[in-house]
Amino acid sequence: MLAAIPNYYMQTMALLEATCNNLDKMNRDFIWGSTNDKKKIHLVSWDTSARPKKIGGLGVKKTEAANKASLAKLNWNLIHENKGWAHTIKAKYRRYNTNSTCKGWRGSYVWQGLRKGREVFNKGTKWNAKDGRAVSFWEDHWNVNGIIKNLIQGPLFLGEASLKIYDMISDNGIWCFNKLSFVLPPHILDLLGPPPILQFASGSDCISWIGSKNALWHNRNKFVFEQTMLLPKVNYDATLAKATEFFHISGKCTPPRTTKQVMVKWEPPTRGEIKLNIDGLAIDYPGKASAGGLIRDHLGRWVKGFVRKLCIISNVDAELWALRDGLNLALKCNINKLYVDMDASSAIDLINSEASETHPLSTIISDCRLLMTRLQELRIQHAFCEGNQCADILAKKVVGFDFVCTFLDNPLTWINLQLEADSRGVLYLRNVPNS
Repeated sequence: MLAAIPNYYMQTMALLEATCNNLDKMNRDFIWGSTNDKKKIHLVSWDTSARPKKIGGLGVKKTEAANKASLAKLNWNLIHENKGWAHTIKAKYRRYNTNSTCKGWRGSYVWQGLRKGREVFNKGTKWNAKDGRAVSFWEDHWNVNGIIKNLIQGPLFLGEASLKIYDMISDNGIWCFNKLSFVLPPHILDLLGPPPILQFASGSDCISWIGSKNALWHNRNKFVFEQTMLLPKVNYDATLAKATEFFHISGKCTPPRTTKQVMVKWEPPTRGEIKLNIDGLAIDYPGKASAGGLIRDHLGRWVKGFVRKLCIISNVDAELWALRDGLNLALKCNINKLYVDMDASSAIDLINSEASETHPLSTIISDCRLLMTRLQELRIQHAFCEGNQCADILAKKVVGFDFVCTFLDNPLTWINLQLEADSRGVLYLRNVPNS
């Protein structure tokens, strides 16, 4: 109860460090039964007690950390909420903007709270570049690798320092560095990847929370497909705490899931229809990524294909890039009825969900949804990777290609065998859970 009482004030007010320490001391004394007259030994450190319950703590939050988190959320609300208090703050403190660190200005307790939470807010957010007109190419955090200015050495000329992302993109949608007085080295160009702005839809730049970089899915794929065991970057205390708690409260062990073997193949569309197979992959998570896909008729004959090299992004992001390029290719081929197979159910869920404008992947999701509306009939479904091998091969063979999407009129030599196998209906074994 004592830990919850200050929450109301912490949402808008920056508490003094001494106040935070006193509140933490009161919480510690209450837990261990200490009073001013009688002190008791604290058998567990405060750092351990303040951990979440799922990793072995008591779930009691440190006051200063909770205060900063609340004030970081206040910064978020100030930017995204269209309410009177936000308009008042912006009108009174005109120096506040999404690029500012809010230093050197005194004011109301709400303003002081915004200043204190700004650092945490900046660390946890990034720009979603829609049109690139409001995002600084050098100073803002819009790339997954961080602020671009921190990746280079030396000063910038005045005209170069003020460049926006929009200023660095040519009319045909690729990077154009003619406005720079120097040449960006190849490793920086690899980190930039293709321009991140909308290619088909319209929208304005916005701030979003940075997505998670958990490596569990990458490690699972390494084990399943390559028989390579990697240690995931997870909290082992959390894993042990969850397992211990489960066995104490369950009373018995849940039987393991059983699997069965099924035969999988590339599923051709019905006669007269067209199918698009796409795939996107990242070498690491996140890591250097690529995308590829191909369009075939009901006999498995090649119609068109594409490949694209990407920068360091996640697997889901790469899958969405593949979907956008594939839909664009289908429209260029004047295809109005299209069936799409992809082996990433998470990407399909994002397309079908109501992802907000502040979602980390909202830019490419918006483009995909717009392209989908231009098709008369569209069906996107999940396919096992064994039935999507041609797209997987294309996605892996991007060496020598540029960040620009490369359309392929004819299949490349190293995909012909798999094309033949798919057209003949070759079957592959796959283990799936029993329903």
